[in-house]
Amino acid sequence: MSNLYGVAGVYNPQYLLASPEGQDVIGVNLKPGQGAVARGTVLYKNGEMYEAADAAAIIETNDLVVCDETADTDKNPSVAEVARAYRAGHLLAGRVLVKDGSAVTAAQALILRKQGIVLDIMDQGAPVVNNQAGQ
Repeated sequence: MSNLYGVAGVYNPQYLLASPEGQDVIGVNLKPGQGAVARGTVLYKNGEMYEAADAAAIIETNDLVVCDETADTDKNPSVAEVARAYRAGHLLAGRVLVKDGSAVTAAQALILRKQGIVLDIMDQGAPVVNNQAGQ
């Protein structure tokens, strides 16, 4: 099973997917047999389980979320892996991906925005902050 809770006091902008305010995080059941689902992949609800969304699945009528951890759906083919996912929040543009690993398009970003997932641009020159004690 995946860990639904992050580590307090660790901040690494390189991997930041959401702002600390306004996010809605849930646990989702991933459909077995999809292989590795990368962190940042858009998922859609297909029946009772979620699966990685290709471009055609990112539509307004689908329930969409963004996976917040890499999950191996082949680990146990008869049991759904549980993964942490963002149902709403401000995520980084360029880090939210479709099933094939490409970034979402502007049209897909608009659909995500309508469901509460907003893609923001982060200044690539922003300094990396290490706030871990003793370092």
